[in-house]
Amino acid sequence: MAFFLNKNVKPDLSHPMFSGSGRYPLYIQVTYNRRNTQFRSFHRQSYTNLEEAFFSKEDNEHRKYEESLIKKVVEYEVKHLGKDFQLKGLNDRYRNYSEYIFNPIDKYFRDIIYNAIVKTNSEFFEILDPWKLQQVSFHIYYKAASNLINDLEKILPYGFSEDMKMGLEFLKWAEAQDELIKLIDWLDHSAINAYESYLVKKKHNEIQIKTMIEFINRVLKISVGLVVY
Repeated sequence: MAFFLNKNVKPDLSHPMFSGSGRYPLYIQVTYNRRNTQFRSFHRQSYTNLEEAFFSKEDNEHRKYEESLIKKVVEYEVKHLGKDFQLKGLNDRYRNYSEYIFNPIDKYFRDIIYNAIVKTNSEFFEILDPWKLQQVSFHIYYKAASNLINDLEKILPYGFSEDMKMGLEFLKWAEAQDELIKLIDWLDHSAINAYESYLVKKKHNEIQIKTMIEFINRVLKISVGLVVY
């Protein structure tokens, strides 16, 4: 894996420090089995030279973090796809795997709550449009819906309240971590191992831990179609 400035694109001449040489976007080249693919770094900055891209401590740490994520994605796919693994499309998959794990969990609960609201034919239907309320997390959305619709609990699926407790327990742990938990962190089991350790410290028994891990796995499969092996 290597970083480089893509000088095949039109340079950015708008930067106040422009001195005539232009600034170019930072790209990444990933090589596997003597084949390679190239795509732009998520750090959407332009530079006059590669040294500048790694000059600051913050930029350098970001490069290392981005590089580690890409390695995780490639190792995960090679492990589970074997000969079917392809570099083609890695850019898009890398973006998907790098999504914060809160998003599919939030979507999972929001969809269930919204589907229940639709069945009530409530006058508050438009007020509780989940896409207009994306700035609030799913548990606040649930509280609002429950307060406005008296019989909502009767329509929600069996076991919803238990699922909600597990979802909130997981997010409480995830939000306390030093770095955002990405989907790939869960898929490669590094986040699973860390979460299991947390649950052990919280005195959960083996059956409870297994249930809570399987719940997150189920959510990811339903919400974004990812299977945890």
